[in-house]
Amino acid sequence: MIVVNILAPIFLLIGLGLFLRRQGFASEEFFRNLNRLIYWIALPALLFTKTASALPQLNTALGIIAVVLAGMVVCIGVGYLLAWRLRLDKRATASFVQGAYRGNIAFVGLPVVLYALAAVGQGTPEVEALVLLALAPVIPVYNVAAVIVLAGATPAENRNGRQQVGAVMRSIATNPLIIACLAGLAIAYSGLALPEALTRTLDLLGELALPGALLAMGAGLRLRAIRTGGGTATAA
Repeated sequence: MIVVNILAPIFLLIGLGLFLRRQGFASEEFFRNLNRLIYWIALPALLFTKTASALPQLNTALGIIAVVLAGMVVCIGVGYLLAWRLRLDKRATASFVQGAYRGNIAFVGLPVVLYALAAVGQGTPEVEALVLLALAPVIPVYNVAAVIVLAGATPAENRNGRQQVGAVMRSIATNPLIIACLAGLAIAYSGLALPEALTRTLDLLGELALPGALLAMGAGLRLRAIRTGGGTATAA
Protein backbone atom coordinates (compact mmCIF):
# COMPACT_ATOMS: atom_id res chain seq x y z
CA MET A 1 0.00 0.00 0.00
CA ILE A 2 2.92 2.35 0.58
CA VAL A 3 3.82 2.25 -3.13
CA VAL A 4 0.19 2.89 -4.09
CA ASN A 5 -0.05 5.82 -1.68
CA ILE A 6 3.13 7.31 -3.15
CA LEU A 7 2.38 6.84 -6.85
CA ALA A 8 -1.41 7.23 -6.94
CA PRO A 9 -1.45 11.00 -6.21
CA ILE A 10 1.19 11.55 -8.90
CA PHE A 11 -0.69 9.67 -11.62
CA LEU A 12 -4.01 11.18 -10.51
CA LEU A 13 -2.65 14.71 -10.87
CA ILE A 14 -1.11 13.88 -14.25
CA GLY A 15 -4.45 12.41 -15.33
CA LEU A 16 -6.28 15.47 -14.03
CA GLY A 17 -4.04 17.74 -16.10
CA LEU A 18 -4.78 15.66 -19.21
CA PHE A 19 -8.51 15.70 -18.43
CA LEU A 20 -8.63 19.47 -17.90
CA ARG A 21 -6.82 20.15 -21.16
CA ARG A 22 -8.99 17.77 -23.19
CA GLN A 23 -12.17 19.20 -21.67
CA GLY A 24 -11.11 22.73 -22.55
CA PHE A 25 -11.12 23.81 -18.90
CA ALA A 26 -7.92 25.71 -19.61
CA SER A 27 -6.12 26.44 -22.84
CA GLU A 28 -2.85 24.87 -23.94
CA GLU A 29 -1.26 28.31 -23.64
CA PHE A 30 -2.31 28.39 -19.97
CA PHE A 31 -0.57 25.10 -19.29
CA ARG A 32 2.55 26.21 -21.19
CA ASN A 33 2.69 29.32 -19.04
CA LEU A 34 2.08 27.21 -15.93
CA ASN A 35 5.02 25.05 -16.94
CA ARG A 36 7.22 28.15 -17.26
CA LEU A 37 6.00 29.44 -13.88
CA ILE A 38 6.87 26.15 -12.21
CA TYR A 39 10.32 25.91 -13.80
CA TRP A 40 11.40 29.51 -13.32
CA ILE A 41 9.64 30.47 -10.06
CA ALA A 42 8.00 27.71 -8.02
CA LEU A 43 10.62 24.95 -8.28
CA PRO A 44 13.52 27.34 -7.56
CA ALA A 45 11.58 28.62 -4.54
CA LEU A 46 11.16 25.04 -3.30
CA LEU A 47 14.84 24.22 -3.83
CA PHE A 48 15.99 27.44 -2.19
CA THR A 49 13.85 27.09 0.94
CA LYS A 50 14.73 23.42 1.44
CA THR A 51 18.48 23.90 1.03
CA ALA A 52 18.55 27.17 3.00
CA SER A 53 16.78 25.65 6.00
CA ALA A 54 19.14 22.69 6.51
CA LEU A 55 22.80 21.74 6.21
CA PRO A 56 22.94 18.67 3.98
CA GLN A 57 26.05 16.48 3.98
CA LEU A 58 27.83 17.35 0.74
CA ASN A 59 29.78 14.08 0.63
CA THR A 60 26.55 12.10 0.74
CA ALA A 61 25.06 14.31 -1.97
CA LEU A 62 28.07 13.69 -4.20
CA GLY A 63 27.61 9.95 -3.73
CA ILE A 64 23.98 10.16 -4.83
CA ILE A 65 24.94 12.28 -7.84
CA ALA A 66 27.56 9.70 -8.83
CA VAL A 67 25.01 6.87 -8.66
CA VAL A 68 22.46 8.80 -10.74
CA LEU A 69 25.06 9.72 -13.37
CA ALA A 70 26.32 6.13 -13.52
CA GLY A 71 22.76 5.02 -14.20
CA MET A 72 22.51 7.64 -16.95
CA VAL A 73 25.66 6.33 -18.64
CA VAL A 74 24.33 2.77 -18.52
CA CYS A 75 21.00 3.88 -20.02
CA ILE A 76 22.80 5.70 -22.84
CA GLY A 77 24.84 2.60 -23.64
CA VAL A 78 21.80 0.33 -23.60
CA GLY A 79 19.89 2.90 -25.68
CA TYR A 80 22.50 2.84 -28.42
CA LEU A 81 22.53 -0.96 -28.36
CA LEU A 82 18.74 -1.18 -28.72
CA ALA A 83 18.73 1.50 -31.44
CA TRP A 84 21.25 -0.60 -33.37
CA ARG A 85 19.09 -3.68 -32.92
CA LEU A 86 16.03 -1.77 -34.14
CA ARG A 87 18.02 -0.50 -37.16
CA LEU A 88 17.18 3.15 -36.49
CA ASP A 89 18.84 5.87 -38.55
CA LYS A 90 21.10 8.49 -36.95
CA ARG A 91 18.39 11.05 -36.23
CA ALA A 92 16.00 8.46 -34.84
CA THR A 93 18.82 6.99 -32.76
CA ALA A 94 19.54 10.37 -31.17
CA SER A 95 15.88 10.78 -30.18
CA PHE A 96 15.68 7.17 -29.00
CA VAL A 97 18.76 7.46 -26.79
CA GLN A 98 17.47 10.68 -25.25
CA GLY A 99 14.22 8.92 -24.44
CA ALA A 100 16.21 6.09 -22.86
CA TYR A 101 18.30 8.13 -20.43
CA ARG A 102 16.50 11.42 -19.94
CA GLY A 103 14.10 11.06 -17.04
CA ASN A 104 11.84 13.86 -15.88
CA ILE A 105 13.64 14.43 -12.59
CA ALA A 106 12.27 17.90 -11.89
CA PHE A 107 8.58 17.30 -12.57
CA VAL A 108 8.16 13.61 -11.68
CA GLY A 109 11.30 12.48 -9.87
CA LEU A 110 11.10 15.07 -7.09
CA PRO A 111 7.44 14.36 -6.19
CA VAL A 112 8.09 10.61 -6.10
CA VAL A 113 11.16 10.96 -3.87
CA LEU A 114 9.67 13.53 -1.49
CA TYR A 115 6.38 11.63 -1.12
CA ALA A 116 8.31 8.38 -0.59
CA LEU A 117 10.41 9.95 2.16
CA ALA A 118 7.31 11.28 3.88
CA ALA A 119 5.57 7.89 3.63
CA VAL A 120 8.38 6.10 5.49
CA GLY A 121 8.88 8.84 8.06
CA GLN A 122 12.16 10.14 6.63
CA GLY A 123 10.92 13.47 5.32
CA THR A 124 13.10 15.60 7.59
CA PRO A 125 14.36 18.98 6.34
CA GLU A 126 17.94 17.67 6.26
CA VAL A 127 17.05 14.62 4.15
CA GLU A 128 14.84 16.63 1.78
CA ALA A 129 17.59 19.22 1.32
CA LEU A 130 20.07 16.41 0.62
CA VAL A 131 17.83 14.89 -2.07
CA LEU A 132 17.17 18.22 -3.76
CA LEU A 133 20.85 19.14 -3.67
CA ALA A 134 21.76 15.79 -5.21
CA LEU A 135 19.18 15.80 -8.00
CA ALA A 136 19.31 19.42 -9.14
CA PRO A 137 22.84 19.28 -10.66
CA VAL A 138 21.87 16.23 -12.72
CA ILE A 139 19.49 18.30 -14.86
CA PRO A 140 22.20 20.39 -16.62
CA VAL A 141 24.28 17.22 -17.05
CA TYR A 142 21.33 15.80 -18.98
CA ASN A 143 21.53 18.86 -21.23
CA VAL A 144 25.26 18.32 -21.83
CA ALA A 145 24.64 14.67 -22.69
CA ALA A 146 21.84 15.70 -25.05
CA VAL A 147 24.20 17.99 -26.97
CA ILE A 148 26.73 15.15 -27.31
CA VAL A 149 24.08 12.66 -28.45
CA LEU A 150 22.57 15.08 -30.97
CA ALA A 151 26.02 16.00 -32.29
CA GLY A 152 26.46 12.40 -33.35
CA ALA A 153 23.39 12.71 -35.57
CA THR A 154 24.43 16.04 -37.10
CA PRO A 155 26.43 16.10 -40.35
CA ALA A 156 30.02 17.21 -39.75
CA GLU A 157 29.65 20.25 -42.01
CA ASN A 158 26.73 21.52 -39.91
CA ARG A 159 28.44 21.21 -36.54
CA ASN A 160 29.70 24.22 -34.63
CA GLY A 161 31.50 22.90 -31.57
CA ARG A 162 32.32 26.28 -30.06
CA GLN A 163 28.75 27.48 -30.42
CA GLN A 164 27.38 24.28 -28.89
CA VAL A 165 29.75 24.45 -25.93
CA GLY A 166 28.84 28.09 -25.38
CA ALA A 167 25.14 27.27 -25.42
CA VAL A 168 25.62 24.48 -22.89
CA MET A 169 27.66 26.70 -20.55
CA ARG A 170 25.03 29.44 -20.74
CA SER A 171 22.26 26.94 -19.98
CA ILE A 172 24.14 25.77 -16.88
CA ALA A 173 25.02 29.28 -15.68
CA THR A 174 21.43 30.48 -16.07
CA ASN A 175 19.70 27.31 -14.85
CA PRO A 176 17.25 28.51 -12.16
CA LEU A 177 17.43 25.21 -10.26
CA ILE A 178 21.22 25.35 -9.96
CA ILE A 179 21.11 29.02 -8.96
CA ALA A 180 18.45 28.30 -6.33
CA CYS A 181 20.47 25.45 -4.81
CA LEU A 182 23.67 27.50 -4.67
CA ALA A 183 21.84 30.46 -3.14
CA GLY A 184 20.19 28.20 -0.57
CA LEU A 185 23.53 26.63 0.37
CA ALA A 186 25.08 30.07 0.73
CA ILE A 187 22.34 31.08 3.17
CA ALA A 188 22.55 27.80 5.09
CA TYR A 189 26.33 27.90 5.56
CA SER A 190 26.42 31.63 6.30
CA GLY A 191 24.05 31.23 9.23
CA LEU A 192 21.96 34.17 8.06
CA ALA A 193 18.27 34.17 8.93
CA LEU A 194 15.86 35.25 6.22
CA PRO A 195 12.97 37.57 7.12
CA GLU A 196 9.93 35.53 8.13
CA ALA A 197 7.73 37.28 5.57
CA LEU A 198 10.12 36.28 2.77
CA THR A 199 10.40 32.71 4.05
CA ARG A 200 6.61 32.30 4.15
CA THR A 201 6.28 33.76 0.66
CA LEU A 202 8.85 31.34 -0.74
CA ASP A 203 7.23 28.44 1.13
CA LEU A 204 3.88 29.23 -0.50
CA LEU A 205 5.48 29.42 -3.94
CA GLY A 206 7.31 26.15 -3.30
CA GLU A 207 4.05 24.39 -2.40
CA LEU A 208 2.81 25.18 -5.90
CA ALA A 209 5.78 23.44 -7.53
CA LEU A 210 4.96 19.73 -7.29
CA PRO A 211 1.20 19.69 -8.01
CA GLY A 212 1.55 22.39 -10.65
CA ALA A 213 4.35 20.49 -12.38
CA LEU A 214 2.28 17.30 -12.52
CA LEU A 215 -0.80 19.09 -13.86
CA ALA A 216 1.28 20.78 -16.57
CA MET A 217 2.91 17.48 -17.47
CA GLY A 218 -0.46 15.76 -17.79
CA ALA A 219 -1.79 18.55 -19.97
CA GLY A 220 1.18 18.09 -22.29
CA LEU A 221 0.55 14.39 -22.89
CA ARG A 222 -0.42 13.39 -26.42
CA LEU A 223 -1.92 9.90 -26.24
CA ARG A 224 -2.31 9.63 -30.01
CA ALA A 225 1.41 10.23 -30.51
CA ILE A 226 2.16 7.61 -27.85
CA ARG A 227 -0.04 5.07 -29.63
CA THR A 228 1.53 5.87 -33.02
CA GLY A 229 5.11 5.36 -31.86
CA GLY A 230 4.26 3.08 -28.98
CA GLY A 231 6.66 0.23 -29.80
CA THR A 232 9.78 2.35 -30.12
CA ALA A 233 8.76 4.59 -27.21
CA THR A 234 8.19 1.58 -24.97
CA ALA A 235 11.62 0.19 -25.86
CA ALA A 236 13.22 3.52 -24.94
